[in-house]
Amino acid sequence: MNKPEKQYVNAEGKYLAKVKTPGNGWLGETSSGKQFIRVPLIITDEGPQKDREVVWQGYLTEAAEERTFKTLNELFGLGWTFDALFAGKVSWAGALVSVTVTAEEYNGETRYKAKWINPPSKKADVEEDEVAGWDKKLAAIRGTAPAPAMKTKTEDGDDIPF
Repeated sequence: MNKPEKQYVNAEGKYLAKVKTPGNGWLGETSSGKQFIRVPLIITDEGPQKDREVVWQGYLTEAAEERTFKTLNELFGLGWTFDALFAGKVSWAGALVSVTVTAEEYNGETRYKAKWINPPSKKADVEEDEVAGWDKKLAAIRGTAPAPAMKTKTEDGDDIPF
């Protein structure tokens, strides 16, 4: 019986995804010697990309490691260390993330890469002016004044609980 080929993401977009355990370990190194942490993802959104895979790489170079560490802490909390992750005492498998996939040209081929990973969004990505426009239309239909916009983040970017 032939084993089916893995299906990889083949379109740009922002998707909800679930972390899977990497088959070749969490740590990798490029051909030029740059080390990175790999976070393999399976797309969970309904649609043509569902169940396809994409891998985010957080580089551990001096220039990028702080951003990589902040991203990992934001996604997976503060209860992990590299030692615990590599020893199998901690796993990120099953965690949900939002992934932004972009296309890149490499040797004349288009490749799709996980550019960013963030906590999963509970709201659809909609521009604020679109929301304001919808509220104006809703208010007109109701015959009322539009409600003032609610603040959902502090000045530091933290969520305001409701």
